[in-house]
Amino acid sequence: MLTKKIEVDDGQFLDNVSISKAEIEREKMILYFLIKKYDDIGDKIISKIQLDDFKIEKYKNIYNKILEITNTGNNIYNSLTNIEDIDFQANLSEIILSEYEINSVDKFISDIINNYEKNKLNFRKIDILKKLETSDLSKDEIAKLEKELSNIIVKLAKMR
Repeated sequence: MLTKKIEVDDGQFLDNVSISKAEIEREKMILYFLIKKYDDIGDKIISKIQLDDFKIEKYKNIYNKILEITNTGNNIYNSLTNIEDIDFQANLSEIILSEYEINSVDKFISDIINNYEKNKLNFRKIDILKKLETSDLSKDEIAKLEKELSNIIVKLAKMR
């Protein structure tokens, strides 16, 4: 389990956010599938998962390169393996050499996207709770935040 500071709002951070081994593996699997099977699933992942959704910096860096490459239309695998940075190549090799037994790629993508959406909602929920506890807010601002919090709780309940 790793801990990290996560930005939840412009300039506001949550300290010591835990990053589980499952989340690390999930980030690696996303990159693996983007590199090895982009034609099948790439657009689905890129449309739902943002760069800031990645918590591990080395994987975020690889995802950023993939986003840049997809904008050029070049082959992702070839473009990534041509980057002349030893650390980048070591991180890339860690992903490329991984093997995953996924029975249903569509189910995998759906689960991954769901997990990221849940995480975003949970981070926003925590952010709202902190604002409600510590800020001098007007009644209108409190009402807006409480309504947003209520909507988030309903969405999270439907996702389980």
